[in-house]
Amino acid sequence: LFERSHCGIKPTQAGRVFCEEIIPVLEQYEKALRLAGQAHFAAELSDIRIGSYYYLMSFIAPACHYCHDRNTAIDFNFISCRLCDTLDYLKNGKIDIGICVDLLEALPPCFYAVPVALANNLCKIPQGHPLFEKNQISLHDLDHQTILLPDRQIKNVSRIQECIMQSGLDIQIQYFETPDQAESIGLAKKIVTFISPPFVPSNYYHHA
Repeated sequence: LFERSHCGIKPTQAGRVFCEEIIPVLEQYEKALRLAGQAHFAAELSDIRIGSYYYLMSFIAPACHYCHDRNTAIDFNFISCRLCDTLDYLKNGKIDIGICVDLLEALPPCFYAVPVALANNLCKIPQGHPLFEKNQISLHDLDHQTILLPDRQIKNVSRIQECIMQSGLDIQIQYFETPDQAESIGLAKKIVTFISPPFVPSNYYHHA
């Protein structure tokens, strides 16, 4: 199937045919493992541990209560974990399901992901900011200003960074690690914060 030469190892004609034919077999194998795991999960677990960042619990918990009312044999436990820890918690068996926001890294073959919701970007505009009363803002509105972005590897942050770079506008980026830190910095420095819903309402901010 393979031949070695001074240039390295390469497949023979038979090897190329083998590689092409084996791909769907491997995909079917991975699918079989995933379905078997799901069947085991459904049959064995009556206590499902859901891991998520705490500010997402506001919409996760009602959905789980809705499911519990229709299947009282299943109980849900909620475990707070940061986005960057979600995969580690899954691998180590600390949680059964992880709720993530816009993952940047590819999932390992042993995990399966489904989208559950789509949401627009939001800007938190602090009181006293020139854009405070606007319901919609564009990147041009933020020219010569500083904005706050989450300091984490998610696709949404990368997309915003790319849009800013391509715009050619003078927009400085400062990063935050936690929502509480963003709240403090945004209010103290009157900086617009980019967030993804759901969000915690505040009397000190306007959302656009």
